[in-house]
Amino acid sequence: MGYENLLVETRDGVAIVTVNRPAKLNALDARTIAELDAAFDALGADGGVRGVVLTGTGEKAFVAGADIEELSRLGPEEGRALAQRGQVNGFGLVNRVVPRERLLAEAETLVRKMAANGPLALRATLEAVTEGLERALPDGLEREAALFGELVGTEDAREGTRAFLERRPAQFKGR
Repeated sequence: MGYENLLVETRDGVAIVTVNRPAKLNALDARTIAELDAAFDALGADGGVRGVVLTGTGEKAFVAGADIEELSRLGPEEGRALAQRGQVNGFGLVNRVVPRERLLAEAETLVRKMAANGPLALRATLEAVTEGLERALPDGLEREAALFGELVGTEDAREGTRAFLERRPAQFKGR
């Protein structure tokens, strides 16, 4: 899919999504937010993508925030709708700070390390965190336990246990 404000590249199971509005310091307007939604939906449905790095072009800013010029033209309801679409779950967005010249390499290394884990367990972890943030603690813990219960009987769980005991890398299949 082509995007006006994004660059999307996939290499060896890792997608790099780049917000590409350097003249606006990568500020998020309605189009860019819609494109991010579409890109993440497409990448989430792609079984070959195990992780995503989100970055921005230019030297001054990753993403400056909302596009102020666009915001100045919105009414209260439109502004609220845009804010709701643009909200990003803050969990894990900033893991560490590194010099700019090492940023992409460090991010790819981290994503590849995460992606080397079992895909079912990784997906369940993300689901537990995402859903858990919207629930009371006891409900979130119950959901986590339910997801764990679903995972223990999988082929990947058996492979992970065998690989650990045999001191070798696991060969996960997503089953």
